[in-house]
Amino acid sequence: MKTLLVLMLFGFLINFSLKGQDYEVKYTYGASGNRIKRELKKISLNSLKSTKEEEQTIEEEWGDVTVSLFPNPTKGNLKVLIEGGNTESEYSYQVYNNAGTMVLNGTIDAQGEHIIPLSSFNSGLYFLILQKGEEALTYKIIKE
Repeated sequence: MKTLLVLMLFGFLINFSLKGQDYEVKYTYGASGNRIKRELKKISLNSLKSTKEEEQTIEEEWGDVTVSLFPNPTKGNLKVLIEGGNTESEYSYQVYNNAGTMVLNGTIDAQGEHIIPLSSFNSGLYFLILQKGEEALTYKIIKE
């Protein structure tokens, strides 16, 4: 009983000492899925800005191609950046609203930055499906 009380007091003191400070907690897991390590890292104002910017870009490896979508959430148009792969590839895309209705479709030529016009859409949740042949990637897009 004393051990439990001491542990609770220790936990309270740690929590109290961290109040008013911004920390990031990172956990490391072993092969069996058990948590084996916890790290506390103090977050500075600069690292908060970079985290916010990173959240606005979705980047995914798709075979030999890297696909980046930004900004997400968006207030206007969505930019799609395709790098690597075959320069003659063509991608098709469809945008669906939250009800599952297709609201936009089109094609994107191979590499480079492309615009998907969402500025005229209402605020809400949309799904972008980017397709190359039989393969497809699905992204959740938030329109503010």
